[in-house]
Amino acid sequence: MKEKLRSKVFYIAALVFLIAGCQQPVSEKWQLVFQTDKSGNVVHGTKQELIQYVRDGHPIRIGWESMGKTSVEHTIDVRFLTIANEKEVFAMLEPFWAQRPDLKSDTLSIVPVGSETNWILSSNGLRSSMMVDKTNDTIINYKPDLFGLPIKWFVKK
Repeated sequence: MKEKLRSKVFYIAALVFLIAGCQQPVSEKWQLVFQTDKSGNVVHGTKQELIQYVRDGHPIRIGWESMGKTSVEHTIDVRFLTIANEKEVFAMLEPFWAQRPDLKSDTLSIVPVGSETNWILSSNGLRSSMMVDKTNDTIINYKPDLFGLPIKWFVKK
């Protein structure tokens, strides 16, 4: 009797480990779900899909790049999101220090600028911005304007 009980426990434990081993791992990668071009036109995904990810509480990251004489890519996690009128998403970015990278050498050296940048990027390609000039103790607000670079919205699913 005791031997049958041990045998059943062994088979149940083996079955549990087998089932657990067959589970699909959850993806922890950032995936591009929405993108606008430099004119604010949608080139990937839909705004409704982006809005649903925001409502479902998925972490959001925004990226943009500039291509000219040099190529620079930026990404930043979004901490504060707004859905406006059921059709646009606004992402307030954490303030960051303005910088002028020297990209002529193999190493990246940052020339600090005495101002802090505050941006809101939106799913319609616009940017609202404010600069806090720390050296002159002033704030400069800018009217919302076309960002002028493709904006990529990433979601961690």
